[in-house]
Amino acid sequence: MLLTGEDGVVRKFSCEKCIKGHRTSGCKHANSPLFEIKKKGRPSTQCEHCRELRKTKHIHVKCICPGRQASG
Repeated sequence: MLLTGEDGVVRKFSCEKCIKGHRTSGCKHANSPLFEIKKKGRPSTQCEHCRELRKTKHIHVKCICPGRQASG
């Protein structure tokens, strides 16, 4: 079940039965407690600026940008 938050971001939610049964995409159970489905994989640790540097200039450094926000 896809729900849009107050911030305008669309998030995926599913009930416990559908999560355990690997049916999160088809969950329509609005009467059960819903849990947010996180993205697959490891979370990003670099901001968009540092990620772009890594792709274009082949520089791999730890992101120390002020106010960085890891996305992904």
